[in-house]
Amino acid sequence: YIRVSTGKQEELSPDAQKRLLLDYAKSHNYFVSPEHIFMENGISGRKADKRPEFQRMIGLAKSPDHPFSAILIWKFSRFARNQEESIVYKSMLKKQCHVDVISITEPLIDGPFGSLIERIIEWMDEYYSINLSGETTRGMTENAMRGGYQTTPPYGYASPGYAMPFVVVPEEA
Repeated sequence: YIRVSTGKQEELSPDAQKRLLLDYAKSHNYFVSPEHIFMENGISGRKADKRPEFQRMIGLAKSPDHPFSAILIWKFSRFARNQEESIVYKSMLKKQCHVDVISITEPLIDGPFGSLIERIIEWMDEYYSINLSGETTRGMTENAMRGGYQTTPPYGYASPGYAMPFVVVPEEA
């Protein structure tokens, strides 16, 4: 499962994640069928019901023939940025479907200490997302209060400078 929230995550790019996941699969004797590579670009990990490829993957895992025994992810934050959903989905996958969720960069040990570390990682991933949202909102509010814009001008308009109204570009309008 491959996911990036924004196009600005070059180090997490879908292609980079895919390459690393396939390398891991090969070195650990996992066969990855092309139809079982699930990729989402520009989608937040906070709500599972907003991620169609995630839901398709879960649906296949729950199907009677569940065609795979593991879900490989680059980091746990790619699976979910919501601790409650992460716990619910991982538990359901493990107990009902016998499907493991494996982070290739955050290996866990079996037992209670491994479970504790996994919960801490999930909590940190959720906190990061909530905190980033607050910081983004604060920055956008400050920008607006100073007369700035949250976007580039649409086609047919140009920005003459910071905090100045957009102007019509006659040859585009």
